[in-house]
Amino acid sequence: MGKIDTEVLATNSYLYFPYSEEDKIELDININKYNANADTNFIMSYEDGVPSKAYAYEYGTAGDGLYHNNTIRIGSKDCDVYIYRLRIYNESLKTEDILQNFIADGNGISEKKIRYDRNCIYWDSTQERYFTSPSPTAILDPIKLAEVMPDVKILMLDTPVFTTGKKNFVQGTSLRCIHADGGNIYTSRGDADNWLFTNGFHSGQGTTSDNYGQSARNVDFLFEVDGVNYPTKKKNMSGYTPSENYVSKVYIGKEASTWNGTTWEPAREAEENEICDNWKGDKCKVALTETSVPNNYFNLKVNVASSENVNNALFQKRYDDFLIYNSPAQTA
Repeated sequence: MGKIDTEVLATNSYLYFPYSEEDKIELDININKYNANADTNFIMSYEDGVPSKAYAYEYGTAGDGLYHNNTIRIGSKDCDVYIYRLRIYNESLKTEDILQNFIADGNGISEKKIRYDRNCIYWDSTQERYFTSPSPTAILDPIKLAEVMPDVKILMLDTPVFTTGKKNFVQGTSLRCIHADGGNIYTSRGDADNWLFTNGFHSGQGTTSDNYGQSARNVDFLFEVDGVNYPTKKKNMSGYTPSENYVSKVYIGKEASTWNGTTWEPAREAEENEICDNWKGDKCKVALTETSVPNNYFNLKVNVASSENVNNALFQKRYDDFLIYNSPAQTA
């Protein structure tokens, strides 16, 4: 397989975006108009309507300050390129515009409708209908999102404020997991994959991710608060002293909690085996899969190093699609 890629040049730097052979590529390159007051100006690539890789440019390298106009060159000595649709704009588009183009570019009415329905996840209570983009009156509906992505667990963090770093433990944290039925790869186990943790903490995790800020900070979720011990080894929680009035609880099941439009609320009182009475014990824990070890301490890592966004995940999926391999442990 030869080198198949897209490059957007800006002086001696470029946005490099590799992809696969024998595949229909729905690719967008969006050069944001230069804004002297912005912290960063981006050239962003999109695959299938999703932001995939970004390149930050400075004045004089792109946008209004483009040094040299040039022709668009499409082709490769390593493969044949067939163009089925090409759009060129004289201004940058919003992410919502690129998504609308992706929906419109579906191959036939059926595919267009599938793409449209899959992205209609923003509920507007004033118009009582779903939209594909957010607005002041249209907000994300987590239940609808779970329904259109049944192979994915939807995690919702409810907290007074978002953590500012790995030493900032935020009390009053709740975490809801929704896993809808209908998945083909990661099939929901029903009630076991739908739960709500309350009375916990969350904090940043890792040194490098702290530089990403709120957009991509790795996060620890701690719901092992038993009212006696400090969670795990976090003994330096500023301003917190273990108290019997603050103990973690977990509500397991699809009907165990309800969405009131802004947050999740327990729909019933926790049973005795759902209350954390010993952070080293077996109570107040959930397993993410059938073979996972039950736990109430979780770490979420978001890999956006080098502004990769979903790039790594999409490339891994393509690798798995083209070169299917099961390790000896998986086949045993």
